[in-house]
Amino acid sequence: CSPDRAIPGANAAVDAVKRTVYLGNLPKDVTLEQVGEVVRGGPLDALRYVADKNAAFATFINPEEAAALLDHLTRHPVTINGVKVKASWAPEKALHPTVLHAIQRGATRCLYIENIDLRAFPIAQLQEDFGKRFGDIEYVRKGHLRDVSSVNISFAQLRDAARALDVLR
Repeated sequence: CSPDRAIPGANAAVDAVKRTVYLGNLPKDVTLEQVGEVVRGGPLDALRYVADKNAAFATFINPEEAAALLDHLTRHPVTINGVKVKASWAPEKALHPTVLHAIQRGATRCLYIENIDLRAFPIAQLQEDFGKRFGDIEYVRKGHLRDVSSVNISFAQLRDAARALDVLR
């Protein structure tokens, strides 16, 4: 997660093209964080794992980045826990207007919190608490910015991160 990542081209035009990449044949023991490590290349609206279907869906904000990921995974297949991942386009849904508005304001799936006492709020507790209150979390990691105690929380969906930020403000 990059707290200052700009999102070029975030506008209503992205609704007209494919932005969601399907990842199938995932191993039963895969984690959302492992899926997130495969899905790189640009800001996501959502990263969704469907355990009973052994599949995940990565919905990018910008269609060009979705196409680049699919092209990369087609030319350079990846494996997770020894299982070859299948990649293709998924059925498309338009960005919800509230998500689009949040993107235009600079929202991402990542929430950066600094000056946090990690002894009082351990990483595992933060992941559990934020996950229960706001939604699925890809990961929570200790931050490394300006020598202060900080964490990066990567939510599975942008709308959950935006909601958490609104509550924390």
